[in-house]
Amino acid sequence: MDEFIVPADPGELFKDDSDGALPLKVVNLTDLSEASPEEIGELAEGLSFVLCDNDPLCIVEQDNFDQLCSLLRCFRRVDGSKRRQLVDSLCSSLTCLTAWIDRLLASPADTEQREAVILHRSAFKAYVFFLQWLAEQASRESRAAEAAQPADSSASSAAASGRGGGRGRRKAAPQEVAGWQWAEQFPKVVKSVAQALNADLRALFRPNRPEEGLMQKAIQLATAALESPAAAKDEHLAGNAAHILGVCALKYDQLEVVTSMLAELLAKYDHTPELVAELLRYSVATWDDTRLAAGVIGEVAAVDPSEYERQQKATGEKAGVRSVAGFVEALAQRLPRILAQQISLLLPHLGGEAHSLRCGIVTAIGCLLHKGFESTPGETADAQGAEARLRTKQHLLDVLCERIRDQTSYVRKDVLQTWQMLAAANAIPLGHWQHVTDMAIGRLEDKSSLVRKEALRVLNSLLVNNPFGPRLAVDRYASSLQEHRAMLELLMPADVAGEEGAWAEVQIEQEAAGGQAAAGGSEPPRAPAVVVVKPEPGTEAGAGEEDEREEDQEMAPVEEGGEEEGEEPAGQAEEAAAPVQEARPAARTPAEVGWDGTLEELQALVASLAMAVEFAQALTGAMALLTQLLASSTASDVQESIALLLTCKQFAVDGSAEAIRKMLPLVFSREQAVKTHIVEALDQLYITGWAGNMFSSEQAARNLIELATGATLGELGALEEVVKEFLGKGFLTPVMLHEMWGIADKAYEAVARGAAQADRAHKDLRAALAVLSMAAGTQPQAFNKPHLLSLLRYGFSSRCPDALITKHACTALLRLADNFHTGAYDEILDKVYAALTRTLIASPLPEASWFSAAESAVAAIYVLHRAPEQLSMAVLRHLAGRAFNSRGVQAAVAAAAAEAGVEGEPEVEGADPTMPSLGAAGGSSGGCRQPHAYSASLLSRFFFVLGHVALQHLVYIERMTKAVRRSRHEAEKRAAEERSEQMASGCSQPENEDINAQLGVGSVAADAELDAMKEASEAQILAMTNLLGPYARVVSAVCHRPVLLSCSLQLRSSALLALTKLMVVDASFCEANLQLLFTLLSKRSIEAGLRSNLVIAVGDLALRFPNLLEPWTEVIYQPLTGDNDTSVRKNAMMVLTHLILNDMMKVKGHIAKMAVCLDDEDKRVSALARLFFHELAKKEYKGTSPIYNLLPDILSNLSKESSLSKAQFQSIMEQLLAYIKKDKQGDSLIEKLCQRYAATEDPHQWHNISFCLTQLPMSDKGLKKLCESFKLYRHALHDEEVAAAITGIFAKAKKGSAKADVKALIEDFELRLTDFAAERAEEERTDEAARQHAERCRGGRDGQGEAAAGEGDESASLGGTPADSDLVSDVCNQVAGLDINAEVKPDPDAVGATAADTCMEAAHSAQQEEEEDDDAVSGSEEDQEEQGGEAAEAEQSLPAGLRRGGAAPANSAASAGGTAPRPAAPRRPAAQPAAQPDSESEESESEGSEGEDSSSSESADSGEEGTAPNASRHPTGRGPARRTKAVVPDSDSESDGGESDESDGEPGDENVSTAANLPAVKSRKGAAAPKRGAATSQSRRTAAGRRSGAASVVPAKVKVKVEPQ
Repeated sequence: MDEFIVPADPGELFKDDSDGALPLKVVNLTDLSEASPEEIGELAEGLSFVLCDNDPLCIVEQDNFDQLCSLLRCFRRVDGSKRRQLVDSLCSSLTCLTAWIDRLLASPADTEQREAVILHRSAFKAYVFFLQWLAEQASRESRAAEAAQPADSSASSAAASGRGGGRGRRKAAPQEVAGWQWAEQFPKVVKSVAQALNADLRALFRPNRPEEGLMQKAIQLATAALESPAAAKDEHLAGNAAHILGVCALKYDQLEVVTSMLAELLAKYDHTPELVAELLRYSVATWDDTRLAAGVIGEVAAVDPSEYERQQKATGEKAGVRSVAGFVEALAQRLPRILAQQISLLLPHLGGEAHSLRCGIVTAIGCLLHKGFESTPGETADAQGAEARLRTKQHLLDVLCERIRDQTSYVRKDVLQTWQMLAAANAIPLGHWQHVTDMAIGRLEDKSSLVRKEALRVLNSLLVNNPFGPRLAVDRYASSLQEHRAMLELLMPADVAGEEGAWAEVQIEQEAAGGQAAAGGSEPPRAPAVVVVKPEPGTEAGAGEEDEREEDQEMAPVEEGGEEEGEEPAGQAEEAAAPVQEARPAARTPAEVGWDGTLEELQALVASLAMAVEFAQALTGAMALLTQLLASSTASDVQESIALLLTCKQFAVDGSAEAIRKMLPLVFSREQAVKTHIVEALDQLYITGWAGNMFSSEQAARNLIELATGATLGELGALEEVVKEFLGKGFLTPVMLHEMWGIADKAYEAVARGAAQADRAHKDLRAALAVLSMAAGTQPQAFNKPHLLSLLRYGFSSRCPDALITKHACTALLRLADNFHTGAYDEILDKVYAALTRTLIASPLPEASWFSAAESAVAAIYVLHRAPEQLSMAVLRHLAGRAFNSRGVQAAVAAAAAEAGVEGEPEVEGADPTMPSLGAAGGSSGGCRQPHAYSASLLSRFFFVLGHVALQHLVYIERMTKAVRRSRHEAEKRAAEERSEQMASGCSQPENEDINAQLGVGSVAADAELDAMKEASEAQILAMTNLLGPYARVVSAVCHRPVLLSCSLQLRSSALLALTKLMVVDASFCEANLQLLFTLLSKRSIEAGLRSNLVIAVGDLALRFPNLLEPWTEVIYQPLTGDNDTSVRKNAMMVLTHLILNDMMKVKGHIAKMAVCLDDEDKRVSALARLFFHELAKKEYKGTSPIYNLLPDILSNLSKESSLSKAQFQSIMEQLLAYIKKDKQGDSLIEKLCQRYAATEDPHQWHNISFCLTQLPMSDKGLKKLCESFKLYRHALHDEEVAAAITGIFAKAKKGSAKADVKALIEDFELRLTDFAAERAEEERTDEAARQHAERCRGGRDGQGEAAAGEGDESASLGGTPADSDLVSDVCNQVAGLDINAEVKPDPDAVGATAADTCMEAAHSAQQEEEEDDDAVSGSEEDQEEQGGEAAEAEQSLPAGLRRGGAAPANSAASAGGTAPRPAAPRRPAAQPAAQPDSESEESESEGSEGEDSSSSESADSGEEGTAPNASRHPTGRGPARRTKAVVPDSDSESDGGESDESDGEPGDENVSTAANLPAVKSRKGAAAPKRGAATSQSRRTAAGRRSGAASVVPAKVKVKVEPQ
């Protein structure tokens, strides 16, 4: 029988084989393509029975072989049950054949056995081949069904909804065959092949190796198993596949094939990293062969980093580099020692761009540092190997430290996670402990929230697993370090006692040795205690030292890091402890210095203490950063910071208690997770405790009291919310409240009897009442009558007067109002009222602190008393009687009241009529005299109570109104329910009542009546018939008298505060005193605190009476920039923020003052301003941000703000423009900003506009608008800063855009810019030539006397003076602002004219025309001189290559030869006609034109400068708005021709030739006007004509035509 040869493709079995490569192939093929399912099923069933009933060798029989090939060829048509039978028969037959092969190979060899071996080998190969063929088809079918499953589900849902039929119906996708689940059958196939490979194939295939085709089919089968996602969940399937691949690779020399196949799996499938890593672990564990693992690592490392970068950036690839990274991590966990040997191959990829692979390598390094360098049991010690491992470990530690600076936040996050894992495993060497701590603290300021989160977790892990002790107070370790260091210095030898770090060197050597020992042997785990040898009696560092004997193993390995460990901490500890250096005697023994141990042990202890001090100091320094992170907008920052602060508090880190206090306001966070986290953390810290430190009820009560002790007002408000949460969640129990009452009682007794700890008891009493008053608002039912009596005793006692205690007592009474109204305290009501009244009129409290207690007492009266107005009026009468008991004070107040228009005097009880009058308060000298020392104090108290009573009365009316309205609504609701019940029972209702009830007529009328009553009641508060009315006028009168206000700060404060409260109460009183209020606000003589109060009061008034405050809006904004005090600006910002964000004040018009605060010198003010604009940006309306609408107004006002520097302006606008994020808004602003260029000539504003343009988001549309607006800013491009900004915008757009249209737009702009630069360069050259010509002319005039003496005869023949020749040049140079097209026409009369005649005629015409028509000249000589000077001055400031567009009117340089530069923003003179067009002869027109220009000839002769006449100069200085043409006769001169420049701009923006650009005359008839610069040659020829007497080139007849543009 022929032996079966495994073909590469099953189709080869059906082809003709002429060369005999396949001895066994299909001979009789059964075509089943048209067979019925029953026939196919019958064939499959029969073949299954044959394989099961006969021996396993029957598969290579020709009939069975042909049938099986034919059946597998149409496998997709086989029924599911028949498939299962076929798979079972093949698998069971292969298993049976494997057993036969083992028995055969175990028998003695003979000839028959050789033939049997061939037969068994052939059958073995056939089974493996057919199983692989079947698995391949089944897997392909299964993948197709899975891929079509989502489409089928969507199609079925569409069909169910009636949208899946018709033309949209597609061909049905392949589905799994009924009764067939390949996922269930595949493991059987793989398992049978894996078991078959356990046979000795080398003996079976002897003398050859196992057939290559057989190995390939087995590898393909195992690879298909690993490709299936089910392998990740099926351990048996993955294990059998791993066994197949391991056998093929390591036993049968298929290592390269398997290696490449596994690398390909990692590159294609994202579920394979764990499978491949487990396969490699299995291969090493089973065969103790690392070749396969090393091969896969090398294959992965050999990939080009650029390929990994491509895979990283590819969005559609799920595997690739991500799978490789996961594989490296998984392999490091399973085979750390093998990966440690191959890690050098992967380290170069840390420099690649694939951050996923860098993350994987970093995580793998952490696993290697943890487990990769441990010694296995039974391993022989190798000094060289241990040293090599030690160097590798140190290198990996350095790499891990360096990667914290990776550019990708994901890598930095994984680095910190790795350090966290190492800290939790106690695998960080002590030499690196402080470095890791500093590194984590530095990452707290990372820009990525992921990195900050992990940094906080690293610090938490370092703190929990620290090797120094459970308490990390710096003082504790510093004192112990100082003591033991002194011992060490005494023990050191005398010759090295003074050398710094001698003891550290010994320690370093010991640690290095210990590190090598640890590398060679197993290292025991460290205990989190101070590393010492023996406990030192009497020292704090002695705890836990008995467990730390193994110091050499504990601190290993260190290597190069040992120097840091020994020297640096010692130096830092010396700075902290600052031991006194004294002369040391000779070395002593340890017993003599009190040390029970060796010198090396003491050195180890000192080194450990030094590191402990450094570690504790680093954590203490991090408290400021943790406090900042508590205010982060990222929830993870806040939560992790809370967790770290909780741990710091448990380890008693210095500064943690203060940071915990700053953590309290987070209870108001909008993030529910943050709020829950903070409540739970505080519960653990103060109420419940933590493991090993649980709190009792008394301890919990004391913890809360300590938390409230010394708390600020804001912290108390946050603590109140925390207490509310504690009570709501049951954390704070009634037992704890009872313990708190007991603590308060003990503290009161200690204070009353003046015990030694009275100060501490006083603070405890104050804090206990604060917490109890907080609890009263949430659980008033927990306060019974004894508690209330205790509260009255503590809070209103004369034995321990304290304003805060009284205030807390009043607050608690106010919050127990429900209990008062229910009658629970009726028996002690009189005591409560008496205590409150006594606080107001006869309190023993100090003067400075009485006001806060009085405020709470008045509020409690208006809440608790049934008729608060009566009690308050009685109190006011009593206070008024005491305050006005002095006749002198009474007379002064009466005078002030009369001055304010109040008739009579307010009624004063208790006034003494027999007391002599002390006269007016001011006296004759105008000073302020106080009749008695207590008068100011009594008046202050009276004014304070008066204002607060009025305010509380207003609140009382509002509260009563709400109560009445609420009771009426409840009554109406009950009546409606009764009507409904009556209607349901069949009772009829009156028709009118039913209609009124449905329309709500009665309710509306009742509400209107109630509102009217409310308004009337409010108006009566300050009525003159009421007691408060006259007193209110007295307060106003006192505030109007600066003499009275200046008497006392306390009186001034109370009077102003009372005035503002009274103004809040009544509108008419407010309107009458608004002028006074704002006058006082603007006075710098008023204290900053009082001005702050006035600002806050203005906010209240604006909220209550917005119409009255609207005219004063500008004044309200004034403190933002007009006040030098920071607190006033801060309060003004807060008030305006509140008003604007609540739509109580218009923001437009003065918003620039708010913007100025963005760059305020005080950080709090600038932070408030940023918060304001941030919240304002959220108030979008229809997608439009308010800031977008306000930006033009802000820009205009900030540009006018002279106090702002350029840097401040840019900082402010940069912050504001950051809120413009929509392209549409940015495009609109670009257009608006470009229009501002044309509206101003101020370079400062140009700079501001340019900066704003650079900060805007530049879309393609915005870029196009910027190009189209070129004419608007063309004139500003001569400024270097403007030019740099514009060109920078286009350069950035060109670099960042790949669109063809955008690039074409940019190129077109560059061409326009180049043309403009060329024009400016040409203009510069022209102006320079004109200037040089003017200088030569001036030099000629200086030497004209000598020239006249030398050439007297020639001058006489010319019939004129040299000055007459200068007029010719001046006339030409004074025709400024005209674009002249000269046509040369011959004039027979002028052919023989000489130069002198022409000059005289031109001068005579010019002088005559100047006398007749002065209006034709633009401006006087003074204006011309000034403008010309400015023009010459600006010329020097033009940037190279970029000058202003068009020709600038700079005739001054040509006429006077001056060098002064032109202004950057020339003034705009009045427009004058350039020439008067008429129909006269050419001669007259020429004379008129020359006459107009001759007006500046005098200034030219004298060296003065003038501007071009007859032209209305454009703001850009580029000439007039109309063009002039001149027809000039022929001349003998020669000059270059050209055309005049004509602008295509809008009106007022044309490019017109200036005096310096006056065209020369062509010598050929009909030639066009010359180009710019021709005036230079003209001027030179004119000057030459003057010197030589040759014929002049000045035209004899000029025809001037003026055409409007």
